[in-house]
Amino acid sequence: MNYKNSLDALYTILKLGGKITHAPCHLSLMLNGLRYYSIEVTINGDHFLIQAFEQEACDLFHAVMTILDEKKIEVIFR
Repeated sequence: MNYKNSLDALYTILKLGGKITHAPCHLSLMLNGLRYYSIEVTINGDHFLIQAFEQEACDLFHAVMTILDEKKIEVIFR
């Protein structure tokens, strides 16, 4: 599949029933000064790494943290 960007990949995989299986709770800063973020998602037993740099890394990080926070609230209220 082709995706427009990391957010498109994440949302598409989640809509298909995938799950976020590894998501660091912070952005990384590479030695060259670029911001970097990567997550692992799993669907049908297959694991995928979604990576992003700079503003896209910030956008992906915030989206993932929002999704995970919503899941925590959902579990608390069950």
